[in-house]
Amino acid sequence: MNDILLEFKNATKTFLQGDEIIHALKPTNFLIKAGEFVIIIGPSGSGKSTFLTIAGGLQPPSSGQIIIDDQNITDMNLKQLSHIRLKYIGFILQSSNLVPFLTIDKQLELYNRVTRTKIDEKFRLSLFQNLGIEKMRKKYPNNLSGGERQRAAIAKALYSRPEIILADEPTASLDTNKALEVVKILAKETHERKKATIMVTHDERLIPYCDKAYEMNDGMLSIYSRKI
Repeated sequence: MNDILLEFKNATKTFLQGDEIIHALKPTNFLIKAGEFVIIIGPSGSGKSTFLTIAGGLQPPSSGQIIIDDQNITDMNLKQLSHIRLKYIGFILQSSNLVPFLTIDKQLELYNRVTRTKIDEKFRLSLFQNLGIEKMRKKYPNNLSGGERQRAAIAKALYSRPEIILADEPTASLDTNKALEVVKILAKETHERKKATIMVTHDERLIPYCDKAYEMNDGMLSIYSRKI
């Protein structure tokens, strides 16, 4: 497997808003390797979510290329992109993205149903133990705290053994202690399981826990240069 798991090659995203052309993502070159935890800082509307949805194959760039594990996904059709997402990418969202009527156990089993694969009970239990939620596996999302729901969402994202984790403001609804806890878990899982993790956030306090930091302003991605 190539050490570089995701790469943007001069990728852009533009769209029309009335008569105005919006440059949501200006020419961007970026790469992330296995075992790296990258954070992208920026205010709302800066282009962070656009970057993440392009990285996850949810929308194509207007120009340039997106490479995932040596595969150019830029011109893939919907079926091919769906396969790429299922095989390579795990999403963690601010809302935790859990199905409210399924227990934490069943959230993970849903992946096995969709992919018609066998339940990996040993791996599932190890995830629960590593994330400290093994005693909550029979509970429903509404019976968990915000921090517990986010840990369950991380377990769900990791269960499919994706190479790339894309986290969109996963700590926005958490207090400081729970936010730091979630980020430390993400960093640990990234390093130990050799994932490539990109987290977008507006919270600069989380930067010390990542390997590289970037900032996004008006669609322009650059190395984070300010002092914390």
